[in-house]
Amino acid sequence: MGWAAPTQMSPIETHILHFPRTWLESITSTPPALLTFARGRGDSMQPTLQDGDIVLIDRSVRTIREQDAIWALTLGDIAMIKRVRIKNDRVSLLSDNDRIPPTKFTTKK
Repeated sequence: MGWAAPTQMSPIETHILHFPRTWLESITSTPPALLTFARGRGDSMQPTLQDGDIVLIDRSVRTIREQDAIWALTLGDIAMIKRVRIKNDRVSLLSDNDRIPPTKFTTKK
């Protein structure tokens, strides 16, 4: 769930899973074509997410709308699941695991 998940280098295993539309509609209004299930890897988001947990990613959301919420994001070819905090031009990527320090950087305007 951290930095060790390059999107271009890892083999991608795909499966088509069918879920009742009513179940999806009960948790999101996003069209199913814009939803992706992915398996998290690593311990950076423990105890909230465990290694191997399946997460539902809403690909229609392209901007961070809520501070400190859990987001799936990519930086370059690296995919990760982190909490995101933005203040002015400073961005912090936060792990729930206290042993993992935050990653901080500045955006360019």
